[in-house]
Amino acid sequence: ARAGRKKNMSVQKLRLGGYKSLDQNLVGANRIPPGTEPKNRYMNVLPNPRSRVRLNKIGSDETSIYINANYVTAFDGTPG
Repeated sequence: ARAGRKKNMSVQKLRLGGYKSLDQNLVGANRIPPGTEPKNRYMNVLPNPRSRVRLNKIGSDETSIYINANYVTAFDGTPG
């Protein structure tokens, strides 16, 4: 904007109606492999079982297959 001119700005109210209807897809602690609880920083932030990163098992350690991570895609659907 040029000096001396004011911009006409307006603030719109945030509408959350559409977001409230989205599935929150909450995951219970019973959906992660047994014995992996210490690998989570927070017990209320867990990976989604449908897109969870699964690691290769190391020896007989059943907990080695788990990491608290999910695969994600970019806004255009490509791997991110």
